[in-house]
Amino acid sequence: MSRPPLARPSRALALSLFAGTSAWAAADTALADPLSPPHSLLAAPGAAAVLASVVGLAAAIALYRASSHQRLWPRSARPRRWRCAALALLVVATLLAVPALGVTAAFSVALSAAMLGAVALPFVNAWRVHVQGGSDVG
Repeated sequence: MSRPPLARPSRALALSLFAGTSAWAAADTALADPLSPPHSLLAAPGAAAVLASVVGLAAAIALYRASSHQRLWPRSARPRRWRCAALALLVVATLLAVPALGVTAAFSVALSAAMLGAVALPFVNAWRVHVQGGSDVG
């Protein structure tokens, strides 16, 4: 007794399954107009990345405010609150970009912006002290 031949899946179905999406999602996205305007500000990946970057920089500023070595602002009596605010802002930056970029890219954008701020803020502090004619040593 011979078995009937198995039907070969279509190439589009195979590619959509390989990409991790269902065939229905692939069919839905194929029908979408690529020139239609986004439905919200966060639907555009560029806007989401910029917004996540700004919030990530705010997280770096909050973390820098908690540092005892910073001299850009008066020393805070409650650095723990600044650290908690920095963590919350980093989570918010990631969550803002997830719908447009995906989890991994959103986390990378938010963390990269926070790292840029963490590297740049001490240099801004040193430049400000140099311009004022002071010494940052000792």
